[in-house]
Amino acid sequence: MKKINRNLNLAARNHKIFVFSLLLLIFLLECGSKGKEDVSKIVIGYKSDPLTLDPHLASEVLTISVQSNIFEGLVSFDRDMRIQPALAKSWENPDDLTWIFHLRQGVKFHDGSLLKASDVKFSLERAKTLPASAMKGNFVTVETIKAIDDWTIEIKTKGPCGLLLKLLIGVYIIPEGYAKERGDEYLKEYPVGTGPYRFVEWMKNDYLCLKANEDYWGGISKVKEVIFKPIYDRKTAVDFFLQGKADIMNEIPPEEIGRVESQPNVYLLKKPGLIVRYLGMNLRKKPFSDLRVRQAINLGIGKERIVKEILRERAYLATQFVSPNVFGYNPEIEEVKYNPEKAKKLLQEAGYAKGFEISFDVPSVREKLANEIAKDLAIIGIKVKLNLLSVDEFLKRVESKESQFFLLGSATVFGDASDFFDDAIHSFSSQRGYGIRNYGGYFNKKLDELIEESATLINETKRLKMLHQAMKMTVDELPRIPLYVEEDIYGVSKRIVWLPRNDLTIQAKEISLAKKD
Repeated sequence: MKKINRNLNLAARNHKIFVFSLLLLIFLLECGSKGKEDVSKIVIGYKSDPLTLDPHLASEVLTISVQSNIFEGLVSFDRDMRIQPALAKSWENPDDLTWIFHLRQGVKFHDGSLLKASDVKFSLERAKTLPASAMKGNFVTVETIKAIDDWTIEIKTKGPCGLLLKLLIGVYIIPEGYAKERGDEYLKEYPVGTGPYRFVEWMKNDYLCLKANEDYWGGISKVKEVIFKPIYDRKTAVDFFLQGKADIMNEIPPEEIGRVESQPNVYLLKKPGLIVRYLGMNLRKKPFSDLRVRQAINLGIGKERIVKEILRERAYLATQFVSPNVFGYNPEIEEVKYNPEKAKKLLQEAGYAKGFEISFDVPSVREKLANEIAKDLAIIGIKVKLNLLSVDEFLKRVESKESQFFLLGSATVFGDASDFFDDAIHSFSSQRGYGIRNYGGYFNKKLDELIEESATLINETKRLKMLHQAMKMTVDELPRIPLYVEEDIYGVSKRIVWLPRNDLTIQAKEISLAKKD
């Protein structure tokens, strides 16, 4: 097996046998103001604000992480991405096209209203049909959603869909009455769910405050108050963390690892992650419509050097578009070796013997990485002009499909490669909910058919084989250029106990105080 696969498998084995023993410090902060010491409050540092608090409008990882503390779906993942009951206490399949979900009774929304099947029906249909919904792809096989009675939901699919439970995990339930009374714009900033924490206040670019839901059906959380603190500059974020102002800091940059490890009151927590960093391109026109140009770029970037020198070996070379933790990862796909001479020949064959110039859209937090990529591409004749943008500006440009060339990351948060294929590779269809993150305009009819057929398979062995085939076809076509799989690196203070989740969310209900010696 090639080096990339050995490295990834080794990382996975190390992750399984690594015993986390964390003690954590609680930074005591009142929502938006200083307060006296109180160990029931914690601060979680992130690289940016959530994009929205409307649970159906974004599938971005950080946004989902924050929302997972406020909302719940019919089912959920446990820490290792195994499906477990949530608002649905049980379910069954009378036939291959019918799913019956039995709701927990007595569950209350944060506004005091009682959860009923009508709320579930409303939420699922809203996620399926709302023009701005990021969840449309989750419903491409759903035919009808029906409330049988106050505690029972029936979902019928167009064909057999063994994926349905995974697809429902990220579709959160909101109260129908509240949503209709307040309207869609209001929901973006004032959320109401059934989750373990209720919304208190959001001062954008400063903090977001949640407090424990005392009526939570799963029992009140040990941490009574949570502050999500956005800090866009990573060095500033590490300074903030080391000053004792945050208890968990997400995305510690590789260059700051030594500084964190040298401090006595904090701990570094590392594990193989889900995020694959990649280069995206506009495939609708030249130069990127030519496969030879895409192949040249793939050969012309020194990925191994970037992982070793820039990322300090806190990442793994990506052979494909999902991480090894994801169902559908194809272990037979081999690593592409750095070969600038072959890259130049491919550009020459494509009619670009003298290269070309291109604007490269990059979030400013990735400037160092982007510079290294630009240097490599200059060697093969592609002159890159960096266009550094804020995270919000960058995402707007990419999502509006204005960007010609960009650096982005994606994670299959449902733990299944079908999430990636449905949203990012299948050709765009607003009506059917496919291709909502197909920013480059990629189209392959045969691959579309394969993706759709794989979703109908109930047998997991057959479905895995088909996903492997789809992944190989996608890698051969290179609608994106895979760079590396990120390692999740968290800074954690030593007076709390917390273990990271495979789905990348930070759920405050899973945090507790460490026992004193």
